[in-house]
Amino acid sequence: MKNQLTIWERGEPFKGKYDIDEVLENNTGLTIVMFDPKSNDIIRLVYDAMVFAYKSIDESIAINTLESFSQRYDLNFLMNNTFFEVRDSGFSLEIENDSCGSVHAKDLFHMKILGRNAFMDIISFGEPKLVIARNNNEFV
Repeated sequence: MKNQLTIWERGEPFKGKYDIDEVLENNTGLTIVMFDPKSNDIIRLVYDAMVFAYKSIDESIAINTLESFSQRYDLNFLMNNTFFEVRDSGFSLEIENDSCGSVHAKDLFHMKILGRNAFMDIISFGEPKLVIARNNNEFV
């Protein structure tokens, strides 16, 4: 199945929905700052690996995306999770085709973020580092 979603977990499940608060891109990489309004946790996804592409769309206009996912996945799966790995990614294939074969889709990591306020897709050479701030203490 194309664009198959699996929950992306690193050490602990991240149940619930997070807001995408800030996207920072510079010459050292990409950082996505997210906020959980219920727990006040702040999560940073830090991409040290090369990021080839990312796109963001406001959740309020992503009607076709929501409709497509709701036909393929249980509503609780979509509503109770924010971070997903995409397998057999069409976006990764698009990057491979655009690169004339110098980058291969099988070598790319596609993360999909279904936030409360926006959806993001990130294509990179590796997974991001996860930094969590709880009660002003950071954990990696």
